[in-house]
Amino acid sequence: MIGVGCGSPSGGGGGATPTLSVGVFSDAGHTTPVTTASFGDSIYIKATVAGITATTYYLYIDNGNNSILPVTNGTGEFTYNVNLSVTLSIAMIATDAANGVADSEPFALTVIGVYPPDISGNVLWVDAERASTYSLNGALVAQLNDLSGLSNHLPAPTVGNQPTYLDFPSGINSLRSTQFASGKFLNKLGLSLDIVTGNSIFIVANFTTSTTGGLISNGNSTTDGTSYLNLQQNGLGIRTFNQSVGLSSTHTIALNTNYLFEVHRTPTTERFFINGVLKHSITISTSGGRDNLYLNSAYNAQPSPLTGDIAVFNTVISGTEETDLRSYLMTKWNIV
Repeated sequence: MIGVGCGSPSGGGGGATPTLSVGVFSDAGHTTPVTTASFGDSIYIKATVAGITATTYYLYIDNGNNSILPVTNGTGEFTYNVNLSVTLSIAMIATDAANGVADSEPFALTVIGVYPPDISGNVLWVDAERASTYSLNGALVAQLNDLSGLSNHLPAPTVGNQPTYLDFPSGINSLRSTQFASGKFLNKLGLSLDIVTGNSIFIVANFTTSTTGGLISNGNSTTDGTSYLNLQQNGLGIRTFNQSVGLSSTHTIALNTNYLFEVHRTPTTERFFINGVLKHSITISTSGGRDNLYLNSAYNAQPSPLTGDIAVFNTVISGTEETDLRSYLMTKWNIV
């Protein structure tokens, strides 16, 4: 059994000290113990208790940033679909009818997931789940910190532009998120999308109102109408804009729904995906302003989305990398 716990005497009639151990397995029959799992995997957690006749088991899962609220049953056997990243601490408490208690030592499970900075060309990575991603001004986001290693952080130009911080469990899929409104935006001056090697952008969003405005754009200013790329909400739709071809067709979206949007561009072609489904493939050119990167830009007003993870690459990533990162983000943010 992996992860033997040390119980504490808290009742149980004066016999042996109650003990509880936690095992993690790759199969429901609990025959193959594991210490690692991939993001999105189903794992099977089993308790072995001695010293009490347990009637209730409480399961706790934590990664240092977020926690799964305690799950309770009477068997000590749990199935968990891994939706937290990095290293998980898995622990249990068992109780019996006579108030005997046994608690386990934490079991460490390493989660293997797609990590955008490991993909060539990554120039911006906002991992919204991590508390360290946010530089806060009270309840407001002063800056989203870039984890690509290139320090392409996204600050708000003024206090008045700072969006709202949503702590666990108030954000998208109960994870940390940023909530925007009219007049609220973040930007990285000098971050230009590469027009020679191409570029790929992933952004998780949930729209709360029917309005029009740029979710993410690459232009000379937040109100730039000649941008190289503007991924724009259009009421109950989403579309792209490129100075060379204008607006794309509008694709239907619903409010209060989790989405993963992807834009992949070569110097001549743009492919646009919603939740892993290709929505258009159109011919573009490299014209349009691209001096800066804006999150929630104000061209044609501003939307009011919640945003989660954001990954920007100054190359068109491979098909395998697209698939892997898409799967990771859709699982993490419960996007179907």
